[in-house]
Amino acid sequence: MLFKVIDTLLNRSFGKEPDYKCLNRLEPDVWREIRQRRDAPRGISVMLPVWPNVQLRYVSLVLVVISGLAVSQISFYSTPKSDTLGLQVFSPRVSFL
Repeated sequence: MLFKVIDTLLNRSFGKEPDYKCLNRLEPDVWREIRQRRDAPRGISVMLPVWPNVQLRYVSLVLVVISGLAVSQISFYSTPKSDTLGLQVFSPRVSFL
C-alpha cells in the first residue's frame, strides 16, 4: 500500500516535463543578488553603527580596562583557606622535627 502511494507521488512529480520558461530570469536574478550582497554593509559596522566615532572607542576601551582591574583586585582580597592542599607536613613547625 505504502509503495503504491510513493510510486504515485513520484510518477506525478517526475512524470511532467520541467518548466524551463521560469529559468529565463535566472542570470539577472543571480547578478542582482551578487550586487546586493556586495553593496550591503557587513561586519561589525552593522552591529555598532557608532564604531567610527574614535572618542567612543577609547572611552569604551578605558571602561573595560578599569572594570577588569577592579574585578581582579576584588578577587585577590579573598581570604585564603588554611591548608587547602594538605601541605602541613612541609611546614617548619611540625611536631616530629
